Amino acid sequence: MATYLTAESLGEAVSRLMVANVRPSFCDFLIVKHAMTQGDGTVTLSLNDTTYMASVRALTEVVTGPGERVLPPFFNPFGTRREARRGWRTDKYPSNGPPDTVNGPSWKRVIEVLDERPRRVEFTPNYVDDLLRVFGRASGAPPTLLDCATWYFRGRDIESMVGPTTPTPEGLVDGFLADTGLTRPERARIFGES
Repeated sequence: MATYLTAESLGEAVSRLMVANVRPSFCDFLIVKHAMTQGDGTVTLSLNDTTYMASVRALTEVVTGPGERVLPPFFNPFGTRREARRGWRTDKYPSNGPPDTVNGPSWKRVIEVLDERPRRVEFTPNYVDDLLRVFGRASGAPPTLLDCATWYFRGRDIESMVGPTTPTPEGLVDGFLADTGLTRPERARIFGES
């Protein structure tokens, strides 16, 4: 029997993430981090790169029933309450989202572009020092790892991860951290963990 998170817990997590003290570009950081964790420490931000596209889907794809198409098909819950589009991203997001975002001036503090065609990136040597400067906001509470994990595992059968029991917060967070590779220094900067 499949085990899923409840719609109520997902809705509550998304509501908190939307008002968290991170910029919407934090989602792009998580996509890049997730893709790098799955590969060799670099990521090619291309529609033809299966690792990158899997990371985009894992962190933003709207999950519905099998074979259903939702428009817009991507959603970013991170710090998007102030946006007119309230987190929704069009089907062009994989090509116009992270690949364009990492070229922004503030991102140069955390991302080094290794190749342009296709764009391949890695983190700069001291990127952790600048995470809050690039992704943080002055108001609001930091996102929680549990809310991030709840969003990450939305619509996924997590029985293989937690068994047929109710998922524990620790198990969800551990799964999220394993898949994204967020380090303790990264977590200290973004989530305020000590």
